[in-house]
Amino acid sequence: TLKARLVLSPAETFSSPIRVPARRSQLDSSSAADPPLSQLGPAHLRIFAMAETPKGKAAATDWGDDCVTPASETPTPAKKMDKDPVFGDSVEDEHTVECIVDPSNGVVSVEPGMIKTTRDELNTKLFEVLDSHKEIHPKMTPFDRSKKKAIIFQGRMSGRDIKYANPYYDGTEGWTNIHYYRKHFITTPKYLAKRLAEVVKVVPGFNKEVKFYKRVTHDDGATETEPTTLDEIMQMDITMVLPPQPQSRRESELSRKLEAAYAEATAAKRQRT
Repeated sequence: TLKARLVLSPAETFSSPIRVPARRSQLDSSSAADPPLSQLGPAHLRIFAMAETPKGKAAATDWGDDCVTPASETPTPAKKMDKDPVFGDSVEDEHTVECIVDPSNGVVSVEPGMIKTTRDELNTKLFEVLDSHKEIHPKMTPFDRSKKKAIIFQGRMSGRDIKYANPYYDGTEGWTNIHYYRKHFITTPKYLAKRLAEVVKVVPGFNKEVKFYKRVTHDDGATETEPTTLDEIMQMDITMVLPPQPQSRRESELSRKLEAAYAEATAAKRQRT
C-alpha cells in the first residue's frame, strides 16, 4: 500500500496552494525531519468554501459564477415535520382541497388528495359534522351511516378483472355527493361546501382554505369551471336533479371495446402457451 503524510505549517495561508508530491520517493512517511503535529499549532484548511450569495447577485468562485438567487424569490413556507419511531423524521405536505359545485344539478365534486389515511379522516369528520347538524339525506340507511362517508368515489372501471366500464362514472366521476347507484344525494351543495370549509381547519394534512369552483354549462353543451367563493355558493340558486340512470354495463360501448380487447389478449396468451 502507498501511504502519504501531508503536513501544513502555521505559515500556510488560504492563498497558498497545496502541493502534492508526484514521486514515490517524496512520500517518505517516516522522515524524522517532519515535526509532530502537536508542534505545528493551529492550521486552517478551507475546501470549497464559498461566500454567501446575496439576493439577486452571483458569487464568483474558482468554478465560475455560482447560481443566481432571484431577488424576488419568496422563502419556502415551513412544512409540518412528522416523527416516526422507526423511520425517523419526514416532511408532511399539506394538500389543498378543491370543491366544484354544479348549480344546474346539485352535483359537488371534491378533490381530497391521494393519501388514503388523511382522505378517510377528512371524509369521516365531514360526515360526522354534517350528521350532527342533521344535514345528511334522511334516506341514508343505518348501514350506510356506519360507513361515515360524506363523499363517495366512482371510478372509470369496475369489476375484479377491471374489464368493465363503470356505468355510474359519467356525470358523477371522482368523489361526489351522490350515493351509490345514484339512489339519492348524500347532502346538498351548500351544506357540503360550508362544512368542508370548517373541517379542513381541524383535520391535519390539509391547507386551511378550500378552493371553490362552479361548473358553468354553455348553450352549445360545453362546460368549464370558474373560481368562486363560499359566500357566492351560499347565494346560488341550485337545482337538485339526480343524474339519469345509466345504461347497463353490457350495453356500454366502452364495455364492448374492453371485452373485445380482453378476449383478444386472452386468445394471444393461449397461443403463446
